[in-house]
Amino acid sequence: MSEIEQSPHKGVGYYNKDNRDNKYKKDKTLEVTDNVSLIQSLGIVADATQETEEVKRQGALSHLCQAGTPTPLDADQIRSCVFQLFDNGEASTQRYKYKLRLNLTDGTNPEFIASLTKDLRNFKKHIPEQNRQEIIDMAMSSRRRVKEVTGHWPWIGKLHLNQGQGTHRKTIQNEPDTLVVVWWDPEERSWAGMVKLQDWLHKFDLFDCYITQKQRLQGVRAQDNWQNPKYDKRQRPQTWAEKRSSE
Repeated sequence: MSEIEQSPHKGVGYYNKDNRDNKYKKDKTLEVTDNVSLIQSLGIVADATQETEEVKRQGALSHLCQAGTPTPLDADQIRSCVFQLFDNGEASTQRYKYKLRLNLTDGTNPEFIASLTKDLRNFKKHIPEQNRQEIIDMAMSSRRRVKEVTGHWPWIGKLHLNQGQGTHRKTIQNEPDTLVVVWWDPEERSWAGMVKLQDWLHKFDLFDCYITQKQRLQGVRAQDNWQNPKYDKRQRPQTWAEKRSSE
């Protein structure tokens, strides 16, 4: 993994226009594989899905679906998104941060940030009451599995809406029903993780291959983007097997 060049930078609170059009062009070998071997062995997503269903059975959705309340976010509402891991340096009081930018079907593009920690006690602070215990249980379960497989505790965090660099710290409000888990995969030599935002649960890989020099100076360590297949209209070349089947 290449080292981040240290220089004065604006940091994670700034939106990098290099990401605006999601123009990350990957070789097919670098398309998202979800770190299948690691994530399947962890069982994170399967357990998280079960816990989400338990939340539903306990009546969380009935609360969210009251008159005038938007439908909880799920994959069908997301056209695409960008994941980024920021490293603000060893001297920083908050070294790692995670940024998530969504391109939603309603035309909005909300951006969220999570300050990452390995301290479970710190993570538990300021978790909104809605589904609080379920988020804590999911975080604890995910931490144990990552530790068992990688030998190291993962970084965990809660998402909050990015209000811009000038926002005073005490005005930050963590979003309810959110969780970010990020870890270093020693076998793949890359970062991986999962994110939960309401009813959307997604596993991802992060790459450092397509980071621009400008992004490196701003602290971007690894990133990736996800295109929802439901809305992805790009024409891809056929494989040899597909060509033969169509003859």
